[in-house]
Amino acid sequence: MAPAERAASGKTLGFCSISWFGLILDGIPVNESPTGLFVDTPKRRGADGRFYPVFRFPTVAERVAFRSAVLAALMREYPEDFEGFSAETPREKKK
Repeated sequence: MAPAERAASGKTLGFCSISWFGLILDGIPVNESPTGLFVDTPKRRGADGRFYPVFRFPTVAERVAFRSAVLAALMREYPEDFEGFSAETPREKKK
C-alpha cells in the first residue's frame, strides 16, 4: 500500500519506549494521519471508559519539542521502518 493510501485511513503504527530526562516512558504511540506521522503521549482508560494522558507538559512548546525529538530519533535509528513516511506537517498559525 502506498504511503498516501495508508495515510487516508489514519492509525496507530506502533508503540515505543524512551528514556527522557532520566525517566523511562513506555507505551508512546506512533500514529499516522493524513498530514504525516506524529508521536502522542500514552493514555490510560479510566473507570468511566474515557482515556486520560499518563503525563502532561506544562506548555505547548514543550509538548511539541517532545513529539518532534522522539519522532526524529525513531526515524534516525530505524530508517527502514519509516521508509515512505514523513513527519507531520505543522499547522498554519491562525491570525
